[in-house]
Amino acid sequence: MEATRVMKRGQAFTKPSLKADAGLALVGHRSNRNASESTHKMQNEAGEMTDLYIPRKCSATNRLITAKDHASVQINIGHLDESGVYTGQFTTFALSGFIRAQGDADSSVDRLWQKKKAEVRQQ
Repeated sequence: MEATRVMKRGQAFTKPSLKADAGLALVGHRSNRNASESTHKMQNEAGEMTDLYIPRKCSATNRLITAKDHASVQINIGHLDESGVYTGQFTTFALSGFIRAQGDADSSVDRLWQKKKAEVRQQ
């Protein structure tokens, strides 16, 4: 089977000649990339993080917090034991600038903590 190289918008495609074998066709096959390069992962094979920037999500709305959202905050709420002493553990909440601009940050943190404190056994 003969193949011809076709350039389309800067990408090289192989276009098979249908003279040799009409049953075998490589339609849309990209010849400039292999299969392992086409999958994007944030971790390498050893499990280490490889990306320089990992976006956060707002805990209240599940919206992505962009790098340009300078009004966003991340709050850590410390866990206490039965006698009221800090245990060294904490729960993190991220709030976007959108929630803070609406004036809903206080009620959002309160609502989120009421849900979460049962999981971490806080009073």
